[in-house]
Order: sequence, then structure tokens, then C-alpha cells
Amino acid sequence: MASGRPAKGPGLVERLVGSDAAKRKLRIVLEAISGEMSVEAACKELGIGSTAFYEIRAKVLKGAIELLEPRPPGRPPRVVSESESRIGELESEVRRLRIELDIAHVREEVLLAMPGVFQPAKAARKKNRHRAGKPRRNTRSRGSGSRAPGGPAHPAGPGDRAGEGPGSDGSETARS
Repeated sequence: MASGRPAKGPGLVERLVGSDAAKRKLRIVLEAISGEMSVEAACKELGIGSTAFYEIRAKVLKGAIELLEPRPPGRPPRVVSESESRIGELESEVRRLRIELDIAHVREEVLLAMPGVFQPAKAARKKNRHRAGKPRRNTRSRGSGSRAPGGPAHPAGPGDRAGEGPGSDGSETARS
């Protein structure tokens, strides 16, 4: 026979948190399960019929089984709500913007401390853009290559020979 503390059995129910009535019912059900009390005596003690007792006993055992089912190790994963995930996104954006602000402050301090080091970028030349519907002005010299009706589509350039322009060999070439 094993030595040690005596088993308390259904007496352990008294340590649980709950109402006195619930503790009493559980202790009686456990006594009936362990054989310390007969089902008839448990029914008489609880003031219920045998069918109701068997239903209570089944629920108690079912709850115990569900509690003892194997589960994956560790804590269950935390479910993150939509609002919590949005808060996380916003907090990370705030951190990023604070870093950008700090960088801008450092740049400003460097510019104030060393004003001659950084030169502003030269303004890019504006391109002449013609307005839609208005013809372009000829930018080449006006003496050579003026457009005449029925003449070549482009003025003669330095590499062009007389009579070798488009359309001079009798074939019509479309230019875009």
C-alpha cells in the first residue's frame, strides 16, 4: 500500500470557486461516480429523478473530457481585430514620419551651418512648345528651303543633293 496523503476525492470540490449549491451538486455527482454513494441516494439527495441525474453526470463527464482533450503546445494565437491592425499600421507610419522629420531637421541645420556648400540647382531651360492648331515658325534661315506648294515636304539639308529629295524619283513617299 502506498504511503502519503489520503485522497480527498469529492472533497476537493470545496476548494473550487462557485456557489455552495453548485459545489454540493458536483460533490454528490462525484461521490456517485466514485461509488461512495448509490445513484438512488444521489437522486434522493439532489431531489431529482434518475434520468435527470444521468443527464447531469453526462454533462459533467463531457466537460471533463473537453477540458482534457490534447491541444497544440503553447498559447493559442491571438486574434487581431481590424481596428488593432489599423492602429499598428498607423503607429508604424508615425514612426516613419518622425524619422523623416528628424532627417529634414538635420538637413536644415547643415544648410544653416554651411550656407556656401550647397548651391541651388540651375533652372532647366524651358522648351518651346507650340500650341495646338498654330503652325510652327521656321527656325532655319529663310533663304534656303522655304516650303512651296507641291515642293519637297522638308527643306534641303546639307547632305541632300538637288533632285534627290522624296518624290523626285517618281515614287510617292509618305512622311509623317
